[in-house]
Amino acid sequence: MAKYLIIFFLFLLYGCETYSEQVIEKEHYSFDDIKFNAVSKKLIFKNNNENNDIEVVKEKISRWFNNKIKLDGFEGELELKVNAIIVNKIKEDQFYKYQVELNIDFTEKNQVMNFKKTYNLNSIEYGTIKGDFTINDQERLNNNIINKSLESITNEMLSINSN
Repeated sequence: MAKYLIIFFLFLLYGCETYSEQVIEKEHYSFDDIKFNAVSKKLIFKNNNENNDIEVVKEKISRWFNNKIKLDGFEGELELKVNAIIVNKIKEDQFYKYQVELNIDFTEKNQVMNFKKTYNLNSIEYGTIKGDFTINDQERLNNNIINKSLESITNEMLSINSN
């Protein structure tokens, strides 16, 4: 009898986990490299608001900048200025919403050729969870939304660079 109870509870546990609608999976984003005709690059954060959520976004932007912004020139510099990072969270009893707004300037400078181009890109992404959810679900949603914002900026810059 005990083994039938164990099998029943395992089946019940597995069924509850499998059919739960609120389990937020970690999404995998593959950012393409963005190439610039420059020798040096600099990342500047202009955002004056400081809290844990903004620090997490800054860390992800820094990692993205260091790994996905590539230089292939002999002269010039690239400046990436993060003008604004706005994070909005709404958490109520059975509802959670996370939104990230980014405003980023890409500035290419070449003093030898007397050349300067600036591209201003914006991204607003959000996600919601309704019903029962865990803290881990919230954290995965937050990370997914930040990555989605960076993917949006990447795709916008790639479309500009291809023209």
